[in-house]
Amino acid sequence: MERDRGEEWKTINQPPDWHFEPILFPDMPFHGPAFLSVLQHIDFLLRALPCGKHQLKELAPLLEIQNHGIDRVEYAWSKGESTVIFDVLQAVLAENPFHLRALCVLATVPASQGNTQQAESVAAWARRINPTHPRVKMLG
Repeated sequence: MERDRGEEWKTINQPPDWHFEPILFPDMPFHGPAFLSVLQHIDFLLRALPCGKHQLKELAPLLEIQNHGIDRVEYAWSKGESTVIFDVLQAVLAENPFHLRALCVLATVPASQGNTQQAESVAAWARRINPTHPRVKMLG
């Protein structure tokens, strides 16, 4: 029996990249597309809405660093300095594509600059994570 090594969510526009050790046998019924779809949905929920004490404790240092970066972005944006905005937000989302605050800020920046397609893509991902969050509701 092969064991699952996990997956990586590399981008908000693509499904996760699944890794199995040492190899995946696609013809095995439990590793079919339906199984991976259910597994992806469960994994999405676990990452999008961390709720366990252990999970939150492990995420706390990363979220603190990321929130500090987002604070810098919001300050720079309020001062009209847009050079650092995309770099910082892309770095945050590269580490954690489920960071709702970063997604909401990133969705508003392209929209304000006329890039509605990118803004809508990011906003759709944020709505998938938590459609009832006040920041997400403000995205429209």
